Amino acid sequence: MYFRLVSAFVFAFLLLSNGATAQRLAHDIPYVENGHKRHVLDVYTPETRPGKSLPVMFWIHGGGWQAGDKSDVALKPKALTERGFVFVSTNYRLLPEVKMDELIGDVARSVGWVHRNIARYGGDRTRIFVGGHSAGAQLAALICIDDRYLRHSRKINVLLRGVSEFLAMTKGKHLAAVERLPVLRRHDHSGNVDRYRRPLGRSP
Repeated sequence: MYFRLVSAFVFAFLLLSNGATAQRLAHDIPYVENGHKRHVLDVYTPETRPGKSLPVMFWIHGGGWQAGDKSDVALKPKALTERGFVFVSTNYRLLPEVKMDELIGDVARSVGWVHRNIARYGGDRTRIFVGGHSAGAQLAALICIDDRYLRHSRKINVLLRGVSEFLAMTKGKHLAAVERLPVLRRHDHSGNVDRYRRPLGRSP
């Protein structure tokens, strides 16, 4: 079982969107059975479903790993559903209620749910793109670069197609928190893993 993950952090093209196509929203879908109240996600789809499966944008909200909500998406669902995407925005448990590994694990489980179920919403599970804002961008990069989390979540195998080098990081205590994350074992095709270790830290 393979699917593609591509980190996407820059959405300047969204500002050019001026269409009026409507969208459908499936709200608060649980991705963990009998899970935490934050184990939910939203799925946005075009009003009219085309005859073919659509690529999927999986979005992770920011908030310094301590705040934020899946509803913090502004015009992204509208812009992307107008362009023939299914848009998924997920919640996850936050610090300090859980440890960072558990937080990352929540995101991986959400991606796993999408992989298993997105076809019911017209999405193509072989074309899943992962993006996020700020702390969500860091989580997106980690999920795409280090396959341990997805493998632990229902043993999903990942075919990595590309990773953005831009990470929307903040300074001070947030950066210090990132430096305590596990070392990223996955590297890009050039073999230059240091480009990821520099912003994400070297802590084992």
